[in-house]
Amino acid sequence: MTDQELIEDILSGNSKAYEQLVERYKERVFRLSMGFVHNNEDADDITQEVFINAYFSLRSFKGKSEFSTWLHRITINACLNYIRKQKRLRFFRSFPSPGNINKLAAGFENGENVPGADKSLIDRQNSEQVQNAINSLSQKQRIAFILSSYEDMPQKEIAAVMNITVGAVEQLLLRAKINLRKQLADYYKNFYN
Repeated sequence: MTDQELIEDILSGNSKAYEQLVERYKERVFRLSMGFVHNNEDADDITQEVFINAYFSLRSFKGKSEFSTWLHRITINACLNYIRKQKRLRFFRSFPSPGNINKLAAGFENGENVPGADKSLIDRQNSEQVQNAINSLSQKQRIAFILSSYEDMPQKEIAAVMNITVGAVEQLLLRAKINLRKQLADYYKNFYN
């Protein structure tokens, strides 16, 4: 069945058809979410939220674009909203309580939490640096880069999802790669010298 046929079935009351639609797109939505949040549990939560939102908004889908394009837009919006919410929470959590400061200090005195040179720590630091570099891109660059890299989406489809021209997508991807290269080159130069 095509997406449009499934949508018509869903709108006529067949909830099993929605399960098929979810099954068809859940991996893509999850991968796209991972590109933004870099955490399995958070990406799972966002994926569930996307499909709930899509279900309740399905009547507003007019078919002017592909269903996948519409779903990608919902996913991107859900991811950006999640990131905004997390930034607000991190801000309030950034004020340490006296008990947390004492626990942290005690951990360093006991030899815990002291950075070592083991491979897993270095891998985690490198992964975090790449995630931070991606997160520091402008919103449009980050969206284009994630759609291209995580979804392996062609530029024409990225343009449709972002509602911009293919030329604009090319420029966003070029700037994103230049910015990432610079940030990561600076990090590796400082970290490994």
